[in-house]
Amino acid sequence: MPVVRLGKNQDRRLRSGHPWVFSNEIESIEKGLEPGSEVVVQDHRGVPVGVGLYNPHSLIAVRLYARTTYRVSSSIGTETTSASRA
Repeated sequence: MPVVRLGKNQDRRLRSGHPWVFSNEIESIEKGLEPGSEVVVQDHRGVPVGVGLYNPHSLIAVRLYARTTYRVSSSIGTETTSASRA
């Protein structure tokens, strides 16, 4: 899974429960990520903070959905998308 690495001391809000990573808090990110890509968010030392969805076109660059590093099943996303279109 692609990694978003935060700058030094930029993980404090996330560790206290805030679900967003702002674009100015990111130190490095893999190039070529598509909007909606699942990413692992790491602190500046490489310690995982959580997993979220990446949006390169927003000031809120990552929206966390988990504080652990598991992956959402692609079938869940398909079922949710299909149900929302009905």
